[in-house]
Amino acid sequence: MKITELAQQYVTQNGLAKTPIYSANRFAKYCGDKEPSEITEIHLRDFRKSAEADTVSAWTIRGTLKDLRTLLRSVGHDVRIEKVRLPQPDPRPVAVEDIEAIWKFCPAWLQQFLAVSYWTAARLDDVIRMQKSLTCVPAVLQHVASKTKFRHRYPVPVWLRQWLDPVRLPYHNNFDWSGAVVRASLSEICRFCDVAVILPNHVRDRSLNEWMRASPSAVGVLHGSHLGTLRHYVDPLLILESAAPRVRVPQCMLGDCKQSDTEGTLIDNFRKLDPQAQGLIASTTERLAAG
Repeated sequence: MKITELAQQYVTQNGLAKTPIYSANRFAKYCGDKEPSEITEIHLRDFRKSAEADTVSAWTIRGTLKDLRTLLRSVGHDVRIEKVRLPQPDPRPVAVEDIEAIWKFCPAWLQQFLAVSYWTAARLDDVIRMQKSLTCVPAVLQHVASKTKFRHRYPVPVWLRQWLDPVRLPYHNNFDWSGAVVRASLSEICRFCDVAVILPNHVRDRSLNEWMRASPSAVGVLHGSHLGTLRHYVDPLLILESAAPRVRVPQCMLGDCKQSDTEGTLIDNFRKLDPQAQGLIASTTERLAAG
């Protein structure tokens, strides 16, 4: 049995995602499809060198080696792997102005992708899953994260509702292929508009930055429900609902919900203030009203 066949068998028997299969195929591409018992530390080192020379990301190389070790251990063959040094984080949040620049040139499905991605800070595959699951405009947007398996729930403000109607999607069942469609479409429109190419993770970075400005607790919920034992007592949705009015949203996404009247603008700005500032404004208006 070759390593690729073992990966197929392992995934099927354990009901797993196909990631180990992709890892085995990647190894076979550079080192040949070998019998598990034949694979040595030297083969894994050769794979790493070849993948690095082919500009495969450090994250992908590390994940591949981890999957290979798991597959080999499943048949009683333990091979040591070297630690892969990962690059330092380099967040690149897309400029809100760039989203504004490309928005009107995006088809309906891509506008929906950008709006959902911006609001939820979900990963590419999870945004696609949310889009595919839309049958009507939901009162609460929700999904189970494919990576962490956390269940996420998001408030749906008025401006977001107009982008959640089911639309015709260009996706297939293969998420890698669907993700490539998103990236290619964004790249083509960005080049047409003469702005820096926007990647899905750039939108996610911007989302997390804007939620951080609004509330550190909220961004922790978005990134993985980092509430510790409070998860047993506090509904994460309440935290997001409290912070939501303070999150800056691109004007293009507001669409028909743009507020032009003075009263509406005052209410919107009041909601964006922290509780202490809201209390100060409330007491001031009470004194003014009392004369």
